[in-house]
Amino acid sequence: MATKDKIMDALIQLVTEKGYRGATTRAIAERANVNEITLFRHFGSKDGIMEAAINKYSFVGELIGIVKENFVWDLEKDLKFIAKTYQEQLNEHKDILLISYKEAGTFPEIDEMISRHLYKVKETLMDYFKEMISLGKLYNQDVEAVVTHFLLINAGFFLLNLRLNDDSQMLLDDFLNQQVTLLINSIKTNH
Repeated sequence: MATKDKIMDALIQLVTEKGYRGATTRAIAERANVNEITLFRHFGSKDGIMEAAINKYSFVGELIGIVKENFVWDLEKDLKFIAKTYQEQLNEHKDILLISYKEAGTFPEIDEMISRHLYKVKETLMDYFKEMISLGKLYNQDVEAVVTHFLLINAGFFLLNLRLNDDSQMLLDDFLNQQVTLLINSIKTNH
């Protein structure tokens, strides 16, 4: 593993365990098995490591690419695919996401970076719904409200499953079917 990756992984592990303030540069260097000077040479500061980790582990570009490549312009199929892909990406990158929730408000520059990433997802979905309206597959409506609802329901499902940690978790496929059916029934053209 490359030195930069070791340092970013060490930061993520320590922030998850101790919070951002508790993850000192000395502890990060020790966990990464590098000299503290090496850490500063590569990143300049602990904030620099965090910014690099967020950029490295951000799934937004990948998510947007996957989703756009697989649009079939069928509302049910597309929404199920988007939601499933979104859930998979959230789970794959849950450590960095949990850090962003845990440390929200502590570092405005990190909050702003995460907000920019999330806005890109929202923008892509809004473009999708606008196109569905122009194709006559949806009636003209408040696209931002629909997308916000869709994202909040998915984020809520992700967070709920993280907290439950037991066998009572709703299966992803059941959630997708119910969530997408409810949303489609509220926004389809023959409403």
